[in-house]
Amino acid sequence: MIIVLLVGAVIAFVWFGVSSGLAPLNQMRSAVGRRNPQELRPIAQAVPEEVQPLVGTLNDLFQEVQNSIDARDRFISNAAHQLRNPIAAVQALAESALNAKTTDEMTRRVGKTLTEARHTSQLAEQLLMLERLRHSPESFKREPFDAADSLLYVAQRFSDRALDRNVEFGFDQDDQPAPLVGDPELFGEAIENLLDNALAHAGPGLRGIALILGSAEGEARITVRDDGRGIPEADREIIFERFTQLDFGRGSGLGLAIAREILRAHGGEIRATGGLSDTGAGFAITLPLRNSPGS
Repeated sequence: MIIVLLVGAVIAFVWFGVSSGLAPLNQMRSAVGRRNPQELRPIAQAVPEEVQPLVGTLNDLFQEVQNSIDARDRFISNAAHQLRNPIAAVQALAESALNAKTTDEMTRRVGKTLTEARHTSQLAEQLLMLERLRHSPESFKREPFDAADSLLYVAQRFSDRALDRNVEFGFDQDDQPAPLVGDPELFGEAIENLLDNALAHAGPGLRGIALILGSAEGEARITVRDDGRGIPEADREIIFERFTQLDFGRGSGLGLAIAREILRAHGGEIRATGGLSDTGAGFAITLPLRNSPGS
């Protein structure tokens, strides 16, 4: 009889101890269960010291989810703002083409409509690519390629555009190999964006653009430099933000943002620097070579 009473007392004690110990967790579970999907505030419920790391991890996760939602909302807002004017322009041009009084006038207006439609399509594609790069970099190819081959192809394509603007363009590389892993087409597009940025925004004083490839200490090092009007040091970070243009030109303000995200998807980084002259602009890129730490 005594043994039965002792066993019962032990069971009751254990039950009471476990219930008391789990009470804060049950309260936290109830508090979280009452939340809706839009409520991602940190959990402020008091919990035992042993569980505090778990609560901290959950709060960090909530913050990351909130940041992701905020980024998505900013993207939707920015995309709507940026696409509103081009879409309205296409509509206005299409309506004006319908009202043309002569065939020649209609052809001219249809040509303008087509140009504006292409610009709008390119803007939409850039916006979608930027979001894919930010949130799904794993969806792009991961294959070995040589940076020199990709840059040579880009240089050949760009040289004609530079020549049309009477701008001297040169591509130089050292004798060291620069093997990378990633998407060679996207990589080439990032570099081409930088070259086109120089051509579009370096100003009327632009005379030369240089593309240089080197490698050292397990890194490929690429620079794009011009002798144009340059980038003020205070603006050398904000130019990589979406829709940012220092000269308010025709472009979408997405080229540099896309270039940075492409390079980051390849494990690299980019920063704005000085250029070929005291007033010029430049971009310095570092990328981990294939089979090097961090590649």
